[in-house]
Amino acid sequence: MPVQTPMSSENIYVADGASCKIAANTPTGTPTYTDMGITKGDAEFKIEWKADKTLSGNAGYFPVTAKDLKITGKFTLYTKDPDVMEILAGGLLKKTTDDAASTTPNRVHLKAGSTFFNLAPVEFCFEHKDTANKIRGLKIFNATVASGSFGFTFLGADSEGRETIEVSFEATPDGARVDGESLFDQYTDPGAQ
Repeated sequence: MPVQTPMSSENIYVADGASCKIAANTPTGTPTYTDMGITKGDAEFKIEWKADKTLSGNAGYFPVTAKDLKITGKFTLYTKDPDVMEILAGGLLKKTTDDAASTTPNRVHLKAGSTFFNLAPVEFCFEHKDTANKIRGLKIFNATVASGSFGFTFLGADSEGRETIEVSFEATPDGARVDGESLFDQYTDPGAQ
């Protein structure tokens, strides 16, 4: 069979994972990222919008317009680091540590329980670094974790694998950032693998 498209490795990536980091949403200045730890499987992100395709009575279709741009995403963490969970939860969870006078000194607690709260948005950074230290990555701004993303499981001794946390989120354009650059930043070093 003749080749229809010349083969090239440029912009073709081998499955190799990525680092995943989180920070408070930082529209100005430099965010302080925390590594979220070990992931299981793929990290998936989808850009979504509502399209308005209106047919006129006598002149065909108007130009298609898009609104309500957002990114939805999901990934699974093995890590149950209380510091990471507190940031992910956007104010829903509060981390505390028992003091030295306690019967359980230094025990870490995650606590929650309010009738109403505002979720603080976060930003995510997923990056792959190849053997030549070239990076391709994705930063997602103004994200809030979806309901149901936090669960506490204790796997039975007859279960396989490790305990995980499945995280789903939605990000919308951040009005405090430059218009047209307020939802995400996807970047690639030339020649990144």
